[in-house]
Amino acid sequence: MQTNKGFTLIEMLVSTAIGAIIVAALFISFV
Repeated sequence: MQTNKGFTLIEMLVSTAIGAIIVAALFISFV
């Protein structure tokens, strides 16, 4: 899963942040 561009940590942080935002939005809209 390692690329020679060095996007591993950045992509992991971005995907985690996007997932957290989606989960938070769904939780807020559900409650």
